[in-house]
Amino acid sequence: MGAWGVEVLSNDLALDQMYDIIDSKDLESTIVDLLENGDVEEQLLAAEIVDISINGIDMDIMGCIYDYGKFFEDVQANPMNALREKAYNAVKYVQAHDRIWVDSVKSDRTDLLRKIENRLVCALSEAKGTTKIMRDRNENTALHFGIMDKCKKLEKELLQIDGIADIKLDLDGFWDNIYQVIVLTKYNIPVSLSNYYQVRKSVINQVVEIAKGNFLKRTEDRIEDYGEHFYFVFECMEEWKNSSN
Repeated sequence: MGAWGVEVLSNDLALDQMYDIIDSKDLESTIVDLLENGDVEEQLLAAEIVDISINGIDMDIMGCIYDYGKFFEDVQANPMNALREKAYNAVKYVQAHDRIWVDSVKSDRTDLLRKIENRLVCALSEAKGTTKIMRDRNENTALHFGIMDKCKKLEKELLQIDGIADIKLDLDGFWDNIYQVIVLTKYNIPVSLSNYYQVRKSVINQVVEIAKGNFLKRTEDRIEDYGEHFYFVFECMEEWKNSSN
C-alpha cells in the first residue's frame, strides 16, 4: 500500500475504496461491511465517513478530499447515527492493529486516531446520555497506573468551572508510555450572551490553569472546539508517573 501521509485519504487503499463507496447503491450497508470486514485503512475510512456524517469534515484528519466534496456534503445531510458505536469500535481496532509507521510520523498517526476516537466518543455520549464507554476504560487505566486519585481530583475541579457541563478524560496513551491526559470538556455557554467569546476564552483559560495546578502541562496541540466540546491535550509532569509505570 502506498502512503504519503498519516491522514485518512493519504494512501492508495483508501482512495481506491472511495470509488466503490461512491458507486454504492446502499451506502450504509457498504460502510457496515467495511467497518466489520475491511483492512485497517478501509475500516478507518469507513469510521471517518461516519464521523463526518455526524461532526463534519476536519481537513487535518482527511488530508485532502480531492473531488469528493459533493459526496461528503451529502453524507453530512444524512448522519449515520446508528453506526456511531461500530465506527468507534473500528477505530479502537485500528489503534491496536495499525501498521508500523516510521518514528518521524508515528506520533502524528497516534494523535490522528485519538482525535477521530474522541469525536466519536462525543457523539456516543450525546446519543446515550452517558460517558460509560470512556469512563469504564479510563477507570481500568487509572487503577492500573495508580492515578485514580489524580483523575478524580482533576475532574472534580474542572466541573466547578462555570459553563462546564461534563468532563471526559482519555488516558489511553499511558499504555504506550505516552504520558498524556486528553481532556474533553462539554460546555454550556449560551450564545445569546453579549460577551459570549470572552466567556469561552475564560473557560478555556480556567481549564488550562486547573490542569497546571494538577501537574499537567499544555502541549503544542491546538485546542479544538467540536461544537459543544473543547479538546485539550496535556503532558503529564513527574507527579503522574508512578514508579510502576
